[in-house]
Amino acid sequence: MYTGCAQGARKRSHVRSHVRSWYNIPMKALLLSACMSVVALLAGVSVPPQGTDGAPVGDAHLVFVGDLMLGRYVGSSLRGGNFDSPFTNIKSFLSQADLAIGNLEGPIVPLGAIAVPTPAPNLLNLTGDARGAPALARAGFDLLSVANNHALDSGGLGLMYTVRALKRAGISPFGLDGGTSGQTPVIREVHGLRIAFLAYTDVLNIPGSQGVAYVRPWVQADLDRMAREVREARNGADLVVVMLHGGTEYSFLPDSGQKAMAQSAAGAGADLIVGSHPHVVQGMDVLQADGRSVPVAYSLGNALFDQVSRPELMQGFALEATLDSSGVRSARLVPLQTIVNTGYKMNLCDSVTCTQAIQNALPSTPASLQWQAMWGADSQKGQAIAYLRSGDGERSSSEELGTGAPTIVQLKSGTLSVQVQNAQGMWNTAWVSDEGWRVTGYTVGDANADGRPDLVYTLWKRSLTAVRPPDGGLSVDYQGGDVLPHIYINSWRDGEMRPLWHGSPRTRPLLGVAVAPLGADNKPLLATLESRDPEVESPPGPLSLWGWAGGFGFELVQSLPGTYSQIWSDGSALMFR
Repeated sequence: MYTGCAQGARKRSHVRSHVRSWYNIPMKALLLSACMSVVALLAGVSVPPQGTDGAPVGDAHLVFVGDLMLGRYVGSSLRGGNFDSPFTNIKSFLSQADLAIGNLEGPIVPLGAIAVPTPAPNLLNLTGDARGAPALARAGFDLLSVANNHALDSGGLGLMYTVRALKRAGISPFGLDGGTSGQTPVIREVHGLRIAFLAYTDVLNIPGSQGVAYVRPWVQADLDRMAREVREARNGADLVVVMLHGGTEYSFLPDSGQKAMAQSAAGAGADLIVGSHPHVVQGMDVLQADGRSVPVAYSLGNALFDQVSRPELMQGFALEATLDSSGVRSARLVPLQTIVNTGYKMNLCDSVTCTQAIQNALPSTPASLQWQAMWGADSQKGQAIAYLRSGDGERSSSEELGTGAPTIVQLKSGTLSVQVQNAQGMWNTAWVSDEGWRVTGYTVGDANADGRPDLVYTLWKRSLTAVRPPDGGLSVDYQGGDVLPHIYINSWRDGEMRPLWHGSPRTRPLLGVAVAPLGADNKPLLATLESRDPEVESPPGPLSLWGWAGGFGFELVQSLPGTYSQIWSDGSALMFR
């Protein structure tokens, strides 16, 4: 039996005129609010925020990994000269990010300058070959922290060689101690956002050594110094990311020192905190500081390491995070796995194969960050740990809509708009939702599987009714119909936003839509979440997956059992609960 979003309203026995909103406001009040929103819009569409170079302040997609090193047995496996081999399976994942960041555990030095020790099981010197630096760059790494307990395994000279090798390869090292001047942040600009990076370690193998930023979490003066440097970095950038190297090795739970450092950094203005050192994964949390929500991933575990005696040492996380001018919009822990065959390789790992990594991190992750997940590979289901910022009253973000120019999608007070920057740097409103609509949400994704992104949005709009005047004829009454929920899709075609598909009214209020690659051959499907109660716009409700069926709309592919309160997609997985 063929069913579709477009056909949903045909099953209605009658039209309901008393559907209520999230706050149980009557529809007349909602319509008045929508009209007022349009008046505000017509008074002047807001210009997207811009960076120092005039580019739009949009979203920055960052990927972080934990401990990686090129020494010991990893190093010996590379002595044939193929320094790219550990990264062949991870390169595309790292390279698609705007910035890829990790913790380089151990110095890398030129051959003959400093001896690279012969591997041994209990060897704590992780010095590797500087010829690996270009391979790290080719793999996609843009910044690497050197603030860790192994950075000085070959002394200050080894650290100097490491910094030199990374810079020559085009990688920015950070976490260096500037002595009395403190740490100078590395600042990168991404889509108009200036992001400052700082890194600190709370453990040194050689007490009293200098060169990397060292903070003892039990010493208030050290925490104060770190906080001061974070505040200073904040003054020179839009966002601050802090990497922390510390904690108890092989513990799945963050210790008091990790928590103290993270809270201090958050309180000083950090927007995102990423941890390493325990060599196993730990969970994600959200710290509150001055009304801001600051995600922290306490330990990403091993990314490329030769610790293979236990499975938990071979399963780590990558952290995928999307940042905008207000901080972190979303973040997800993505399982990684080290595979040892003829050498050591970093690999992405789905949450079924690496379910143990997720399970190990759950005890230190609050329930608010725990999700059910579905991704490609035959729509496998599992658990996910992810953060989605809530309470965005006015969402504004750069989205890839295929315009060929900087683009901003903005939802403000129920009005959705698309603004495109022309060759002269001026912003033009390419499209704005119709007067009288109340747009409730949007997402960008390839809804019709043609390889091009679409703008998918949910809205309330008044239906049109036909009126036959007494003297004959037919006229349309634009104010006489009911206010009903819809799914609409627009796409960039021939230099403008055009309707791709405007669905008929839905039988139930829409709570959310998302596009995720869940179909055959990872083709995109449209996920919809609708209210269970057809008269109240409020969760929970059923979740359905739809596949594009051409001009007729969408065909139902799957209805998930149960009811849910929230869905979203980060482009590679669908998350719901």
